[in-house]
Amino acid sequence: MFVRPSGNPKDEKGFHDMWSSGDLELQSAEITKVHKFELLGSNAAICVVTLGSKFTYKGTQND
Repeated sequence: MFVRPSGNPKDEKGFHDMWSSGDLELQSAEITKVHKFELLGSNAAICVVTLGSKFTYKGTQND
């Protein structure tokens, strides 16, 4: 699950679709902070991070 600054959550498919829609042009993206990382079992984990990005959305720059 990805929660954006707007508070609008996206699942994995929604996050991928958002970045591949053609409306967004990504200039850069990086994990700027790891808040939590926990192994839940041999096949599961949770990681809470802050993702910083610079992109253009429909011609408008965003950072």
